[in-house]
Amino acid sequence: MLKVRHLIQLGFVVLAAWLGLRHQIVGGGPQGVPPIDSYCLFGAIETLPSLVSGGSYLMKTAPSNLWLLLALIITTLLFGAVFCGWICPLGSLSEWLYRLREKFYPQKLILPPALDQILGYSKYLFFLLIIYMTINAKRLWFEEFDPYKKIFHMNVEDFSSAMVILFFILISLAIERAWCRYLCPLSVIINPLSKLSFLKINRKD
Repeated sequence: MLKVRHLIQLGFVVLAAWLGLRHQIVGGGPQGVPPIDSYCLFGAIETLPSLVSGGSYLMKTAPSNLWLLLALIITTLLFGAVFCGWICPLGSLSEWLYRLREKFYPQKLILPPALDQILGYSKYLFFLLIIYMTINAKRLWFEEFDPYKKIFHMNVEDFSSAMVILFFILISLAIERAWCRYLCPLSVIINPLSKLSFLKINRKD
């Protein structure tokens, strides 16, 4: 089962990279292909306020975001947080980086329980901040800080993009699934839904 999971993870990482690279090669616009933002599940949550209030999608989002979010909700209700451990390209990269570090430096960094709990709540504040800023800016505010966008856009366009990627790499090397545990805004949706799931698929290392 572990090998199957690794193959599925690799498949989705390659798919995300291919979608981003295809946009870079072909370009956007009416004659081009959608940007990687159009395949972001959290993009559906970001664009919902605009869609409900004004009937329009935020730039770079599309119906594909909503369909992917619907698929996530159904999958999570059926199987639990399978998306996090099997499908999410960012989660897979985070896991692989940590495993790579373990091979060279097996000592684990264990945070004090109180600090771990406090950091665990930070993703909820981050989620609220993103929604608030997105509504006010009327654009995908989070894309400037989103490691998924910066990595799978397949084009490091500026210094800030490089810093976001570097930050993601460093926290992934330091703490197992640090992004998923402390910062991922999508987990705010996945965690409560997974508690209602009919079946659960557990990840084994």
